[in-house]
Amino acid sequence: MQNIKTHHWCQKYNLDYNLEEVIAFFREKMELTPFMSHKDYAVLAKKSRYWDWLTGDIQNPHIINLLNHIAEKHHLPLNTKNTKIALWEYGEGDELEPHIDVNISLSSAIVIALVGSFETRLFDSEDTSKIVDQVIYGPGEYIILNNTAYYHGGRPLDGYRLAAVAFVDPSFDMTNFWS
Repeated sequence: MQNIKTHHWCQKYNLDYNLEEVIAFFREKMELTPFMSHKDYAVLAKKSRYWDWLTGDIQNPHIINLLNHIAEKHHLPLNTKNTKIALWEYGEGDELEPHIDVNISLSSAIVIALVGSFETRLFDSEDTSKIVDQVIYGPGEYIILNNTAYYHGGRPLDGYRLAAVAFVDPSFDMTNFWS
């Protein structure tokens, strides 16, 4: 496998933030909120579940502080009237097939590992059976993913995986960030 030395598709960071209260909040939301499954959203694997909310509807201070922490570090709009935050749960054996996100976000996604490690892969745009690069991250880490420009997919490495996904405001031009 070729390891390309580029940051244009994905960047990995350490997260200096206590996630205990974030996880507790999301576990409660999981119980109280309907979710999407494979039948609702084809990218989801058979045992995966997905929830999303407008960030403006989230009043929990731990979530707001987490979004502000990442937004300030990278100068990205993560908590506007147009942004969403999602929760993505993977079951054992699930795999995220190669895809480009065109209907979820028109900018970029910040994927925050809450439980379990994950391998996100970059696929060749002309032959999505070929893996071009990969990044592995787990709790205490997050990635900023250029999810609308590059074919990506992946798999959980620990059986179960739970991640929060914050979406950059779709009106924000990410050109300078990725250059």
